[in-house]
Amino acid sequence: MVVGGMVLSLSKGGPGQSPPHFEVAVIRPTPAGTSGGTSFSVFEGGRLRITNEPVKLLIRVAFQIENAQIAGGPTWLDTDRYDIEAKTGHPEKMKPGQMSSLMQSLPAERFNLRFHRETRELSFCKKISVAIKPFLG
Repeated sequence: MVVGGMVLSLSKGGPGQSPPHFEVAVIRPTPAGTSGGTSFSVFEGGRLRITNEPVKLLIRVAFQIENAQIAGGPTWLDTDRYDIEAKTGHPEKMKPGQMSSLMQSLPAERFNLRFHRETRELSFCKKISVAIKPFLG
């Protein structure tokens, strides 16, 4: 099956139209030894808090894709974890449709990642659940 996939490449971006972005965003490496779970929370006041998540999650949310659709990029996309707090500058809570375009600017601005789309052939498996009932004949 042929599906569209996201390919990551590390390169300097050229000038162009600026996509929507957060008014303020703070990204810090998660402290070493943090054993807590991860979280992704959206609040009133246009605020977002992400805790202990890898950059690959940002990419997945930003482009609404799965891990299998991401090719290339440095290994730290999966291994290094970050805490992120961001504000849109608007009083209302972000809607899911708004979040995707806002999130696209973070990996580019903060991690110097550039993206392009290409079509690739990807293999996949489909899990099928089947209920088996005993035959009482």
